[in-house]
Amino acid sequence: MEISAERFVAGADLSHPLDALFINAPLRDYDFRPRVNDFTLPVLGMGYIATYAAHEGFNVGVIDAEARGLGIEQTQALVNSLSSRWAGFNLLAPTYEISARLAAGLDRGIQLMVGGHQAKAMPSHILNDPRFAYLQAVVIGEGETRVVELLKDHRKRAELPGVMWLDPATKTPVTGGGAGGRHHLAPDINGLPFVDRRFLADDPYDAPDGRIEANMVGARGCPYNCSFCGAAVSANADITIRTRSPENIIAEMHELDAHQGVTAFRFVDDLFLGYERFIRKCMTAFTSADIGRRYVWDATGRINILYRADDQLLDLLAANGLREVALGIESGSERLLAYMGKRITPEMTRSVVRRLTARGISIKGYFILGFPTETRAELDATVRLVHELWDIASRQPGQFRASVFEFRPYPGTPEWNRLVASGRYEAGPLLDYTAVDLTGGGLDEAMRGRDEFNFSVNIQFGEVSVTEVRARLVELSRAQYDQERRSMNATGFFVTIDGPSGIGKSTVTAGLARKLAVQGCSVLETKEPTATPLGSLTRSGTDDYHGLALACLVAADRYQHLEHEIRPALADGTVVVCDRYVASSLVLQRIDGVAPEFLWQLNAQADRPDLMVILLGDPARARKRAERRGLYSRFHRGGSVAGAVETALYRAVAAELQAAGYDVLVEEIEDQAADAVADVLVAAITERLAAQANASAAATRPTASSGPSHGGPQAAALTNERNRSSDQGPQTDNLGYRTTARAAIPAEDRLPAVGDGPLTPASPAACTPGRPDTSPPAPASPARPGQPVASPSTRPAGHAPAPPGPASTARRRPARRQPTRSAAPHRRSHDDPPTRDPARLRARVRPMPGAVISAVRLAPARVRHGRPAFLILRTLTALALAQAALHSAAGPAPVAGTLAGSPPGSRSRPR
Repeated sequence: MEISAERFVAGADLSHPLDALFINAPLRDYDFRPRVNDFTLPVLGMGYIATYAAHEGFNVGVIDAEARGLGIEQTQALVNSLSSRWAGFNLLAPTYEISARLAAGLDRGIQLMVGGHQAKAMPSHILNDPRFAYLQAVVIGEGETRVVELLKDHRKRAELPGVMWLDPATKTPVTGGGAGGRHHLAPDINGLPFVDRRFLADDPYDAPDGRIEANMVGARGCPYNCSFCGAAVSANADITIRTRSPENIIAEMHELDAHQGVTAFRFVDDLFLGYERFIRKCMTAFTSADIGRRYVWDATGRINILYRADDQLLDLLAANGLREVALGIESGSERLLAYMGKRITPEMTRSVVRRLTARGISIKGYFILGFPTETRAELDATVRLVHELWDIASRQPGQFRASVFEFRPYPGTPEWNRLVASGRYEAGPLLDYTAVDLTGGGLDEAMRGRDEFNFSVNIQFGEVSVTEVRARLVELSRAQYDQERRSMNATGFFVTIDGPSGIGKSTVTAGLARKLAVQGCSVLETKEPTATPLGSLTRSGTDDYHGLALACLVAADRYQHLEHEIRPALADGTVVVCDRYVASSLVLQRIDGVAPEFLWQLNAQADRPDLMVILLGDPARARKRAERRGLYSRFHRGGSVAGAVETALYRAVAAELQAAGYDVLVEEIEDQAADAVADVLVAAITERLAAQANASAAATRPTASSGPSHGGPQAAALTNERNRSSDQGPQTDNLGYRTTARAAIPAEDRLPAVGDGPLTPASPAACTPGRPDTSPPAPASPARPGQPVASPSTRPAGHAPAPPGPASTARRRPARRQPTRSAAPHRRSHDDPPTRDPARLRARVRPMPGAVISAVRLAPARVRHGRPAFLILRTLTALALAQAALHSAAGPAPVAGTLAGSPPGSRSRPR
């Protein structure tokens, strides 16, 4: 692969000589094994150092070889080609060997400096490593100001505290330091410039919920001494624990919003929510700045602190936009937690998870398996605790997700010192980190998101073998993956309102959307035909187009509507209220002479609504109301006789949909005001959301291999990666932060495609998570000669879905609570650009039944690349020609106003 400096070097002015390149080494040598993950958190520590150096006038850049997927030789070639004066590395235990190999291949004229946790823990070892023969400085601790001094003149190292080098004469380590230099060890974090995001590979970035998201640091240091953690206070005597002022934090948030549109933030420091006095001070400032209305944010926290917090403080966190908290839960054994120095118990964890998720705050819990002295019973207790926490959150608006790691020791931590002091272990084997491929060569989708961070020293530290530990880790990771997929499918709520012309659909739709918004729901009010050019043609062309042509236009407009507006809104957790949908097609196009079988088939890939409302009333009164409003369609003409036919057809279609397993609510309007009807519908939606959430929780109680799914975020509205080594992933450093990656969530598994399976009626349980299947199976009906059939799939029946391509592994987080929108429902014209990029959103495809097509979902790759409209139009043309041939062979078209063909409940209709 050709290495382009413009592409891989961030922030530098490549037209001028470079003073320094700061290199974040890859976790693996990607020259030999391509990178599996598609996103990691940015190296904020390097970003701070590079920003400060640029602020002081130096031309510097950052090469994030991990984020860019660069191998050792590629990175060496890139650095050597640029010939910078200095190259700086952040050394972490899992990447030390790769960093050393990188350094050994650099030109001798490039001076080297290193920092990071490994540099702090084993400076003498590094200085004596022949691969670092040209190392000029080991920077221990926070590096911003000392790196700048070194860039000015490397001989200044003698004056800088915490900077070490190897004396060329005696070959012994030397430490600098002079009078007045102590300020370098703890720079004023409120005085440092905000991180220049030009130096970061993937920050800010487009989050899957449509927001632009950025990572921040709100504090430095940690007062706790967890035995496994690189941030333990005993391992960081040089660090002064301190927090940024709330005003300084808010100022950076506002700057990122103003310049880059950032409205979501993730605080990746060791303990943003670990000090109650700071929490209260920060939340007071957040409240004054109206942060909760403008932004959402995630942070790390301590269970013992949040356990003691009163309800008012937790309410304040939620009100100020807290979306997710990362917690070090670690174990389900109280003895082992005490051995680790955690100061928590499993019961405290259960309480914190229950109280936070009840407020809509999600939690990411970190766990360690295979810890020293851990018994088999204690490991089993940890696995049980993970499932218990899934179960607790399944009944709450907030979510819980587990991130589980195999124990590995880090130099300098209390646990490392304890292991070495026991006499049973030596440093060499404890440093022998081996990358473990848990993806089966990239084929196990559940493990892809964490693959780059699976390292092991292959030593059994407790009662359970390494092989068993790894098997339990994989089991929990797959269960978490399954739960996230179910949770993704449970977002949003889709309501459609149909009925005869003039019945009051638009008025009721507007009233319903308004009332739902008042209750705290995120609402999208929309209609069909849409306001797009295609929809306008459909709406205004009823005198020009008839029968099959008009039916195909309506369907094409519907599929475009789903792709560009409805599905993104549902994926965002929105209640979508749509004025007219498939029920109107089944009535109006039937009046227009189109056979019902063709109409079912034409709409076979339209999403299944959560609730279909059909409004009925006096036909004469409805027609008079339509005449007063204006007759813009030929379907509005014909007076009370035509109105009676239309009303009868809607009543019949409601029965057909109910027989097919749809949730249909028929509301007889009579003399009711639109507001009263809207109140009835609000109550119906509330009831269904609560039932859906309860059924989802009951149907997916955790087993040995799976966890429960969640109800959608709207249920709560209507019915009521931290940067530390304790996650056993890459550790906190001082020359450059590295944190665990966001797991990429792949596209949904595809159901059998056209022609793959038997013709069976739609199952609401299969389309709606947690909803029981109450629809009786209908007998399959053989196709008549000449009946249109869809093309068979090119994928063999029963074949597992292919691994998704790049489009389906777009960087994204697992689904989490979405912020409540403005009380006013959003009415967006289709001429406006969508507010959510469909390329980053999972399609919520819950198909309508069809006479021939088997269980079908639109492939996510098609949805993401904007192809459905073209594909559907092409398919509709073929179907129309086939239907015309069928009519020609079968005789004249049915008489307008009659129920042509067999009712849908009497013949097979796939999902």
